[in-house]
Amino acid sequence: MITTQTFDKLMAHEGNPCLTLYMPLALPAIHHDNNRIRFKNLVQDAKELLGAYEAFDETSIDNYLQPLYQMEKELEQGGYPWQPGTGMVAFLDQQVWETYPLPMKVKAQVQIGESFYLKPLLPLLHDSERFYVLAISQQDVRLFEGNRYEISALPIHEQMPRQISDVLYLDDPEKQLQGHMAQKVGVGASGVMYHGHGVTNKEVAKEELRRYCRQIDVGLQLQLKEQSVPLILAGVDYLVSIYREISDYKSLMPSGIYGNPDLLREEQLLEKAREVMLPYWEQAKKTAVKQYYAAQAHNKATADIEQIVTAAHHGQIETLFVARHEAVWGEYDPLSNDVTLSTEEQMRYVDLLDEAAIATHDNGGTVYLVPADQIPDDELAVAIFRYPMMS
Repeated sequence: MITTQTFDKLMAHEGNPCLTLYMPLALPAIHHDNNRIRFKNLVQDAKELLGAYEAFDETSIDNYLQPLYQMEKELEQGGYPWQPGTGMVAFLDQQVWETYPLPMKVKAQVQIGESFYLKPLLPLLHDSERFYVLAISQQDVRLFEGNRYEISALPIHEQMPRQISDVLYLDDPEKQLQGHMAQKVGVGASGVMYHGHGVTNKEVAKEELRRYCRQIDVGLQLQLKEQSVPLILAGVDYLVSIYREISDYKSLMPSGIYGNPDLLREEQLLEKAREVMLPYWEQAKKTAVKQYYAAQAHNKATADIEQIVTAAHHGQIETLFVARHEAVWGEYDPLSNDVTLSTEEQMRYVDLLDEAAIATHDNGGTVYLVPADQIPDDELAVAIFRYPMMS
């Protein structure tokens, strides 16, 4: 999994050359030959690109590409050298050899330069597309962090109850003792029985549910602190409704995932969470487009690639739209602040769209990596500045 820490480490790495390989993956059980042939072609592309370097002869190229050759051999023998995913990425140089599964489709390509090619990974780190899912039932409480492509469980705060019996026990030691005794005779956490009260989990009064939800929210606030990341509630209608009434979390999504969340696997939660978040994401993107057009009148926007690259490196870009599968070749000199454009790919040049996107992300800006036809004014990149730029 590509985490923010992994991305930052790769972004800081420099070498000569650094090889990055992206490949979409077909289901191995059905399309093994497609994976094998596509990977073989990418390895051949890597050999040809390395051949353009004066320091590499045929022997040194073969030595450099040994990890890729090993993967190719495993594929030829019917193996599958990658973790399950929709795509994969490999990073290689003299010190680094790392591969990662990707939860999204990627364009098959090999890039070689002085740093790794990271632009296709930016959607995984899109802060504006992060969300949390709080799955609550009387038997379990789970917290997840996700984005458009993946979701993962988080450990919950020690102040957060794991089930409703944890809250019911807090104010009555006798209940705690009787509950433990009931469990000893075969009544588990899903049906804790309190002898002498005639109450089971299914019959818990609304006030006890409110107390349960309130304690969950206390733990949630302590864990997430002052974040404004959207939170999706998952649970049966009445429990979700009670939680909304008592919660102090500022970014609760108005829609939720309804039903028993204990029956949902992580991939099912992700699918349902995406359905909740998609309208929110699309509206945020439309708002950013409107802000771009409005910013033009105040000298706070540009579609000029050279200005975008320099502004990105100086932390001046608030929002950047970049074409997903396009490239603008050239180089940026941080000492002179000069940008040189080229009409063709050469060894000395880098993709300036990648350069701008990575620098914007690194400086806390928002990057929308979208198809070219979704960028305003039919450009390959447009930017909104944090403040008006000098003419």
